[in-house]
Amino acid sequence: MLGGGDWSEERLMTNLLVAADDDRPFVARNPDAVRPWQHVLEPLRGYLMLAHALVEHGEAFAEPWNFGPNPDDAVTVRELVGRLTAAWPRLRAASAPRAAGPHETKILRLDSSKAAERLGWRPVLTLDDTVALTVAWYRAIDADPTAARELVREQLATYARLVDARTPREAEPSRVAMRSAR
Repeated sequence: MLGGGDWSEERLMTNLLVAADDDRPFVARNPDAVRPWQHVLEPLRGYLMLAHALVEHGEAFAEPWNFGPNPDDAVTVRELVGRLTAAWPRLRAASAPRAAGPHETKILRLDSSKAAERLGWRPVLTLDDTVALTVAWYRAIDADPTAARELVREQLATYARLVDARTPREAEPSRVAMRSAR
C-alpha cells in the first residue's frame, strides 16, 4: 500500500525516508518479492462502494472482498524502489538485500474480480500515478511539515477527478462513492 502519511515502521516509504535522513542508501529486505502495490485511496473507494451496497442491499454484500491493483501493477520491491528513487533523487537504494529478516511470501496478488463484477469497482490509478501521488505528498511534507491537511484535500480532489475521468458511465456506483467522500 502506498500513499502519503504512513509513517509506520517497516513501511517502504518510511524506510526510504529514514535512510535518506541518515544519508545512506535504503537496502530492501526482500527486493525480489512481488507485491500488489496500490494507492490507499483505491481500496478506500472500494470500501465506500461496499458500504453503499450494504445499505442498499443488506446481507447480500456482507462477505469478504478484495480491492487490489491492476495485475500489471504487482511488481517487485526492486522495481518499485527504482521508480520511487527515479521520481525523487533524495531517495537512494542499494541493490543488496538485507542479510536477515522474517520470512515473507515471495509473491502476493489480489483477485478483485468479484468487486469489479458485483460492485463495478475497478482501480483507476496506474502504478505510475500511485508513485507520482505518493512522492508528491512526501516531498511536500518534507518541504513544509504543516502542509498535510491541504495536501490531503488536494490529493482527494485529484483522485476524484481521475475517478470521474477514468470510470465508465456504467460503473456509476464508483462515482457515487467518490461524491459522498468529498
